[in-house]
Amino acid sequence: TARSFLLMAPRGLRNVGNSCYMNSLLQAYLCCHPTFTDVVINFDTTVLHRYPENHAVQCMCALKKLFVCLLSGQEGPVDPSEFMDLFISNGEQQDISDANFQFLQMVFDALKV
Repeated sequence: TARSFLLMAPRGLRNVGNSCYMNSLLQAYLCCHPTFTDVVINFDTTVLHRYPENHAVQCMCALKKLFVCLLSGQEGPVDPSEFMDLFISNGEQQDISDANFQFLQMVFDALKV
């Protein structure tokens, strides 16, 4: 499971400009919710080939890539730009509550495909 990797080498996320609230949210889900992390890590990215225009699927694929990098055991911060650019392009979050709702909605929509 992803939890065993978390014990090995925690990594941070690079702040890519006004992204600290999303960085905190991503790290909280990664570290505090092992089942959630497993769902993200096991997401079938081949779905993107069938639904290339689906924004939720695009975001989920980028999220999986980000989580894999965070769990890789390498040192140093990870750049979340690819995920952040996709996620934020779908709307403007007003605060962490809005971001959390939109984040969970994106995951739910991607898993429905």
